[in-house]
Amino acid sequence: MQNLKQDLFMEYQNIKKDKYHFMAVLPLFIILLLSFFFNSGIKQTQNKPSDDQKLTASINYTQKAITAVKPAQNDVKHSIYAKFTDNKTLPLILFQMHYMETRHCIKNCSISHAGARGAMQFLPSTWRAYACAGKSDINSFEHSICGATRYMESLYKNEKSYNAGVSDKWIYWKALYRYNAGYTRHATHADGLTGGILYADTIINKIYPID
Repeated sequence: MQNLKQDLFMEYQNIKKDKYHFMAVLPLFIILLLSFFFNSGIKQTQNKPSDDQKLTASINYTQKAITAVKPAQNDVKHSIYAKFTDNKTLPLILFQMHYMETRHCIKNCSISHAGARGAMQFLPSTWRAYACAGKSDINSFEHSICGATRYMESLYKNEKSYNAGVSDKWIYWKALYRYNAGYTRHATHADGLTGGILYADTIINKIYPID
């Protein structure tokens, strides 16, 4: 009986000792656990692409689509130029327009002598008419692409209504000419490669085969 009491007492002491040991290492365990989650959060933040990186990736997708013999739908689908339209040709045209306007500038784009601003070089008066709802910053690349998409769709629709039976290639040519030269000029190829004509020719010949 005496031996049993001693055994029980020793077992109690061991349990008590283990309890104190556990309580002693518990703060260290909590610190290590918090450190793990904190470092994981930092790593995820570091790996998350910035807006500029996303835009650069989008431009690369479209660049791949344009330089391919047959544009990959996946490249077009992921481009910023396809974000605001279901049309399959317009994103390729917008990409070329962006190059012609500002050499693919994304931030701090120059202001033209006429006062055109942003990645797609909008005049303030045109911007007020075609800026997308909730995207009114003329200097924002995404907003500028949205506005250009809306403007080009409007120009295309207008030219289509006046040129029934004309191919899409030439409807887009006329829309591009209007985008660059406006409605006050009515030049033709007979006038030479001036302003809007050179602009439209350069872009259309990147997208469609030369006749």
